[in-house]
Amino acid sequence: MKTLYEKLEKEINRPSSVVSLNEKISLIKKDIIENSKVITAMDAYIAVRGSDNIFEMSGVAPEKLSQAMRAMKPVLDHRVNKTKWVILRWPTAAMAQQALMSTESFEEFFFRVCTQDYSRMSEGMLALIDSEGQVSVATVMSVTLSVDHRVIDGALGAELLKAIVDNLENPMGMLA
Repeated sequence: MKTLYEKLEKEINRPSSVVSLNEKISLIKKDIIENSKVITAMDAYIAVRGSDNIFEMSGVAPEKLSQAMRAMKPVLDHRVNKTKWVILRWPTAAMAQQALMSTESFEEFFFRVCTQDYSRMSEGMLALIDSEGQVSVATVMSVTLSVDHRVIDGALGAELLKAIVDNLENPMGMLA
C-alpha cells in the first residue's frame, strides 16, 4: 500500500498535459479524505522515513507544494494534536552524500547521535538557559583562526577563514 506521501508525490509530479492542476488537487484532497478516516481512527502514529533523493521534489512548482500542504493540514493537525506519534528518519545514502560521508560512516554517526544519553549533558546545557528559564538562541557565531605565519601567510589564512564563513552561511554551496 502506498503511503500518502508517495501518492501525493505521484499526483503532483504527473505531467500537466495529462491532468490539470485543479484535477490534481481534487485527487489529492480525495486521497486525504480517505487517509483522514484512517488517521482519525488511530491512537498512535509511527513512521520511519528515508529518501533516495533528498531533492526529489525540487522540480515541483512551489505553488503546487503549497496547495498540497494546505490540503493535508487538517490531517497533519489531527495526527500531531490528537495522537501519540513518532517519526524516525532512517539514514540513507542520500543523507550521507549531503553530509559528505560514506553511507556506513553516516549510519554509524546517525545512530550514535540518536542513541546518545542526552541527560548526561544536562549540566552543560544549563549555560543555554537565560534568566527567564528559556533557551537562548544566538544569531551570531564568532569564528576565529590563528595561523603560524611561518607556515601559512596571513593573507592565505584570511582567505581560508572567509571560505569557512562562506560555507557556514551557505552550506548548500559546498554541494555545487
